Amino acid sequence: MGLFPEDFYSNTQSAKVKNEIPLLKDYAIDLKTGEVLYDENNNEIIVEGLDAVIVQSWRKIYIPKFDVNNNEGYSIYGKNFGSQINKLIGKGKNYGETFAHQMLVECLVDNVYVTGINNISTKLEKSSYLINYTMETIYGNYQDSYYIPLD
Repeated sequence: MGLFPEDFYSNTQSAKVKNEIPLLKDYAIDLKTGEVLYDENNNEIIVEGLDAVIVQSWRKIYIPKFDVNNNEGYSIYGKNFGSQINKLIGKGKNYGETFAHQMLVECLVDNVYVTGINNISTKLEKSSYLINYTMETIYGNYQDSYYIPLD
């Protein structure tokens, strides 16, 4: 018998396989309403990769983070799921510019599928302002926008 057990190399290979990130899958949704999409046989449509990241990011942005003190959000998702971007509603543009990046990072970056948020810009449009940003994912970058009403 040698210095290492016979399955030394296969154990190393198994460890590498365990560290691989599984392909992200989720139900397809209408990005305007959040409604699940169905195929012609009335089965839920499944999306993978970047499309699944987009679906999950939509949910994370549009579902308020659970706050037991103010009875906001949905406890089913847990305390770390969702966003606090709704707290920018009614605030001025300067306030939003100050906190939008931080809120997007806290909401979206999971360091598994979404690795960063950059290229944030805001634009005043009538009674709301628009936050444009790029989400960096392991599947590629995705540019998105979010409208926040000012009144």
